Amino acid sequence: MVHPEPDRRWPAGSPLAIAIAALLGVLTVLWIRARPLESRFVNRPAALGALSAYAALAGTVLLSLTIVLSARWRIVERSTGGLDRAYRRHHQLGAIAFSLLALHPSLLAWRYAHVSWARAAELWRPDPDELALAAGQLALYGMAIAIAVTMWVAVRHGVLVWLQRLMGVLFVPAAWHVFRAGGDTSSYRPLRWYLIAVVAAGVSALVLHTFAGRLSAPHHRYRVESVGALNPQVSDLRLLPLGRPMSFTPGQFAFLRFAHQPIGGEAHPYSMASSPDAEQLRFTIKHLGDYTAHIGEIAPGAEAVVEGPYGRFSYRYVRGLRQAWISGGIGIAPFLSMAAALDPADPRRVTLFYGYADDGPPSLLAELRSLADGRPNLDVVLVDEHADGFIDAALLQRHLAPLDDVEFLLCGPPPMVHALHRQLDAVGVRRRRIHYEEFGFS
Repeated sequence: MVHPEPDRRWPAGSPLAIAIAALLGVLTVLWIRARPLESRFVNRPAALGALSAYAALAGTVLLSLTIVLSARWRIVERSTGGLDRAYRRHHQLGAIAFSLLALHPSLLAWRYAHVSWARAAELWRPDPDELALAAGQLALYGMAIAIAVTMWVAVRHGVLVWLQRLMGVLFVPAAWHVFRAGGDTSSYRPLRWYLIAVVAAGVSALVLHTFAGRLSAPHHRYRVESVGALNPQVSDLRLLPLGRPMSFTPGQFAFLRFAHQPIGGEAHPYSMASSPDAEQLRFTIKHLGDYTAHIGEIAPGAEAVVEGPYGRFSYRYVRGLRQAWISGGIGIAPFLSMAAALDPADPRRVTLFYGYADDGPPSLLAELRSLADGRPNLDVVLVDEHADGFIDAALLQRHLAPLDDVEFLLCGPPPMVHALHRQLDAVGVRRRRIHYEEFGFS
């Protein structure tokens, strides 16, 4: 999977945008009804206190929604257009929620500073006798540390996963602070019950995903049949089901976890490279980090757990009949699945572009040619990046012009996807015709 330039657009009519507007809209109405506005803004200290309280409430609501977005629920994936986009929105909303929660004590300290700087400083010092205050401090300081480590410290993927879980757990003391610190949630019952419902949704998502995820998520047991090497940097992994095989749409991905060493029990996402109808489940995995570097050392017979499928990156989710599948490096994996599943009688007309360097696996090139030979609706264009240059809009126009009705599916290294996205946009391809996944893990 790829990690192209983040798509920061929030379509106004998307289910998630509507949900955010509705959640904050209801919160705002209840907050206004809890106390007349004129009493909240009689002077600067009062206004600072009112804005501080609202920031805490809005931050709690958005933090709860952030946790729901990370829970891998099917309804969330459908509403956001894929689990990759759900995670992207999760990160964006999480940053906004933390900013609001941090704004709460900052505004409150500013308010108290009008009376006493000592009183303002007390907000930041832990006090075991003030449990509500200590709970808020624990949540805020813990989240700040976790965010700092995530952004500026190089740690293993497994550590990042636990830091994300820690931030979810810290939601509990943050919410407890909101209910126990007094204010509108104590004096106005409708607002209190609304916050209870929102917090309950977040806590439920946290418990189900963090503590019961392996029970509630769709898991399938497999056995490693073989581990080959397409080249020194790419392993070709074949699995056989130990029970009911996983049903998936070509192009989707799953979280793969092994029960035996030398690889630990971390779950990592990889695109399936086999047809859904194939007996074996296939993954082609590039060695990009400490975890994937040991993939080739897994012995046949090892047990694997596959969680999924996830994602909306598939030719079957695209309406247009003229499609260009553009891949580079290990980004070929989902297209191998799509090509193998493409019915020769399918009315779609597909051109698959594969850009490769010196390490392009000869067996993979032969496999792509074989897939095209058996499908009159599939053309394969192999691009040697050293001899022919990189795949660009000019190359696509030579093979596909006119581009007006072509759907573009991109998967490959981030620089390739960045460049192609900009070039296609520059030659007039509508953004809704450019499809890609937005994240990846090593």
